[in-house]
Formats: sequence, C-alpha cells, structure tokens
Amino acid sequence: MKNLIKISITSLFLLFLGTTFQSCNSTKHVVQKIDDKELQNKLGGTWYLTSIDGTLATESFKGKIPTLNFDFDKNRTNGYSGCNQYNGSFVLTGNVYNPSPMISTLMACPEYNQEPRFLELMGKRSSLVFRNYTLQFVQDGKVALEFTQLTKN
Repeated sequence: MKNLIKISITSLFLLFLGTTFQSCNSTKHVVQKIDDKELQNKLGGTWYLTSIDGTLATESFKGKIPTLNFDFDKNRTNGYSGCNQYNGSFVLTGNVYNPSPMISTLMACPEYNQEPRFLELMGKRSSLVFRNYTLQFVQDGKVALEFTQLTKN
C-alpha cells in the first residue's frame, strides 16, 4: 500500500513538472514569434549582394549583382543569382535562417561568376545579423554573404 501511495505521489509530481515545463515552452514560442515579426519588418524589400566570402560582389559578378527578397506569407525567398532567377523555401526561427536548397533557372551565363557559390551559400543554415545597414549571413562563425538595401527617397 505504501508503494502505491509513493508511486501515485511521484506520478502526480512528474505530471505537474511536465505541465509546468510545457507551459514555459509555449510562452517562449509566443515571444519568439514577436521577435520574428520584428525581424520580418527589417527584412522587407530587395537586398543587393555587396560581398561573398569576403570578396566584393562587383569583383565576383561582372554583370548584374545578385538580389534577395523574402516572402513571409509563403516562407519563400527569391531573387537574381548573377545569371539566373532563383527561389526556395525557408524557416526563420529568431535570427536563424533555415533554407531548403535553392532552385534556379538554367540559362547559360556568358561570363564566369560566383553564381554556383552564391546559391550554395543561400541554401545553407545561417545566422542573420544586421550591422551598419547591412544584412549578413553568418555561417561557421564567418560572414558568408553580405547584403544592403537601396534607400528609398
């Protein structure tokens, strides 16, 4: 009988702890969604690549410079990758960008550029960091991609 009482009390205690931790976890997700909304507002508009792997975009791309757009209604990203159009899906958790592999059109590029590397980096998990009016995709502790927006007058 004593064992049954101990088991009952232990079960109730564990149930209480589980419910308490689940409630805290739910609150965290609500707060996280608010943070995501703030980040979504910052990410609106078209972003233009300024550097890739620390090299200026104007040195890596001789024609048009790659662009980036976020569509938070559909959790999609798209843009111009230096020769082709690209798009893919993503999940944004806090400032962590988790994309699907990017898909793109298959036009032949007249000049060599870093388009394959750009698409590879866009398809990797990144921490998004805003620094001095730029958007940085940080991967493995290094700035892999850096973008800026044109100012609206």
